[in-house]
Amino acid sequence: MSILLIGMGNMFRGDDGAGLVFARRLLSRFNAEEHIDLEFEIRESDGSAFSLIELWRGWERVMVVDALIDASRPPGQILSINGLREDFPWDPLSVSTHAFGLIEAIKLSRVLGMLPKELQVLAIVAESFAMGDGLSPSVDQAIDMAVCQWPKPVFQTFQ
Repeated sequence: MSILLIGMGNMFRGDDGAGLVFARRLLSRFNAEEHIDLEFEIRESDGSAFSLIELWRGWERVMVVDALIDASRPPGQILSINGLREDFPWDPLSVSTHAFGLIEAIKLSRVLGMLPKELQVLAIVAESFAMGDGLSPSVDQAIDMAVCQWPKPVFQTFQ
């Protein structure tokens, strides 16, 4: 069974582009390799709830990669979270640059009966969301390491 991987974010807001960069680097890696053990499709999203719902409609297994604002964690740390949990381990109002984003998409999809059977969120702890900045070194390095390890340890959430 295949997996939809959605990289989300904004490339013009520093580390907010982490999900997009992850998706693009992963796609480049697999385009360069002949053997792929895991079937998946990669898409990008600006993070709006409605675009996310439209992207994952009809998919049973979805992984979303996004940046996370969390001053209590070191920049570059990657958290793997079951997106179907009723409660997320953070306050959505304090962690998202998307006005109506991932958590709202999950809640709305739950009400509409449109959630995938499996939804995994890879949250990359960000350092800066400054307009015009690129990725911070810690986030850039974490993305490279995660792409090289795909789909090892923390990423083997879909069995």
